[in-house]
Amino acid sequence: MVITIAHLDLREFAVHAAAVQSAALGPVSPDRVAVYARHAAHPGFRAFGAFDETALIGFAYGAACRTGQWWFDQISPSLRAAGYAPWISDPYAVTELHVRPEYHGHGLGLALLTRLLSRVENPTALLSTYDGDTRARRLYAGLGFVDLITGFRFGTSSQGYALMAAPLPLSVRQVDPARSA
Repeated sequence: MVITIAHLDLREFAVHAAAVQSAALGPVSPDRVAVYARHAAHPGFRAFGAFDETALIGFAYGAACRTGQWWFDQISPSLRAAGYAPWISDPYAVTELHVRPEYHGHGLGLALLTRLLSRVENPTALLSTYDGDTRARRLYAGLGFVDLITGFRFGTSSQGYALMAAPLPLSVRQVDPARSA
């Protein structure tokens, strides 16, 4: 099995990316492709895909955070109120990172995340992930991401999230910390 990590044209692979995200998290909303297109227009947007032959099996993307972007507008008031304003001064958002479950444990999340955040000039990276002991959360913590707020709720969602941040550049380890579980 030969897997390559390469730049991803998210608009071209939007339907495939939605299928990967659905495989990883469960069904995604029908407007997901339109959401990807909006995100691709954000400043500093970058996307990378993991390909097995020609099939997309994982992807990661992000962009600079700015006022007026839904996610940033959702989290920034809570982060400011909790005393984390320095973390949200010119941050880069890890917007999505998903790998098909049958490819978990091969270091693809680590490869995608480190590739995404390499050469990013923003001083910090922010992300939200399910609030629980998950592979993803262990991966992020192993790369220097710290919890800023746990139990965060977006809108009317009952799902709790952890808002995490890391200084850039990341402290990259040679071993995927999410694999040791």
